[in-house]
Amino acid sequence: MKISRLKMCKNEDGRKGALERQNTYYFLASGLGLASGANTNVTGNGFVNIDGDALNGNSSMTAYGGGDGSSAADTKAVLDLEEDGVRSDESISGSVNAVGDNTNVRSTSLSNKEDGFETLTNMQHVKSSGSRASSVSASSTAILKRKKRFAILLRIFKQ
Repeated sequence: MKISRLKMCKNEDGRKGALERQNTYYFLASGLGLASGANTNVTGNGFVNIDGDALNGNSSMTAYGGGDGSSAADTKAVLDLEEDGVRSDESISGSVNAVGDNTNVRSTSLSNKEDGFETLTNMQHVKSSGSRASSVSASSTAILKRKKRFAILLRIFKQ
């Protein structure tokens, strides 16, 4: 989604006149969750908050799988924010699976930006038991991109 804030400007003669673009925002908070097993549940949320001059956001996803037999859970959280040409792209994903008679897996991915601080969090939990062989695995990946770093420094020093 893209939003531009407009400001009413005065003409040369002092009367209100033209509109001037003040700030432009682009934002996306999304997630993906997949789960397999005898019992499954996937939950997530995402939000973006434009409060004064700050653009904050959060994206989270949790997937659960478990019960008799094998189970797996995959999650991904994405948060893309852009304010006046300064773009920040974050994504984090996790995967966990278990093989055994009785398994329980959970994966959680969270991407957060608040007051200029960006946080990526990923957690996997896995449990497998049974009378036969059991195996488990978990992995996670995080990507943090920031473009136009010079524009951020320039804005800080202008204040």
